[in-house]
Amino acid sequence: MTYRSKGLGIIASLLLTLLAVTAVSQAATIPTLDDKTKTLVQTVEFIVGDLSLSEFERQRKVLDLIAQTHLPQGELFVYDTQGKMILYPQHPELNGRILTSHANPVVADSFRNLVKSAYAMGEAVVTYHWQPSSSHQIETHTAYIRRLDNWNWVLAASSPQSITEIEATTSWWLVALVVFGGVMTLLLAIVFSPIFVLPQRFRTVFKRG
Repeated sequence: MTYRSKGLGIIASLLLTLLAVTAVSQAATIPTLDDKTKTLVQTVEFIVGDLSLSEFERQRKVLDLIAQTHLPQGELFVYDTQGKMILYPQHPELNGRILTSHANPVVADSFRNLVKSAYAMGEAVVTYHWQPSSSHQIETHTAYIRRLDNWNWVLAASSPQSITEIEATTSWWLVALVVFGGVMTLLLAIVFSPIFVLPQRFRTVFKRG
């Protein structure tokens, strides 16, 4: 077998591993919503597209809906793509403030990440750190975000998540990727390289096939 064939085998292996990494990464960011949040998102989208109302009326209606909706284990808030908090019912002291330049670096870094994710994906699940003004403890939250392009607003449904859960989830995906990549590399090496000599029994099976 020529070096060219060996090279093609290696390239094919790397491409397949890259595709697997991409697929897993996309699957990890696909949001899984509870029924209440899903209904809320659909209602917000309907209001945004309701041209029988003025833009001001639609915005007011969306904000009223957010203020009146309570998630079982989480919070809702709306910010814009410049990092300004439009409405955070549980933390009204943040409303109207540019949180990407917040004095607390934890809050500022988190909202820069939330803004960046909204720009890049439009819809995603984002993990970020949060530090309530009344506490010195840094919490880890996971938020489903959905960009409302008409107004450059972003709807967020956030819930607390322990660091242990995040690390365990991340580790599981990394192990899965490493194992998959290793298996694919080995299989392709067996197929494309003469270094791996299959036993006579398997060679006979392949020839018959």
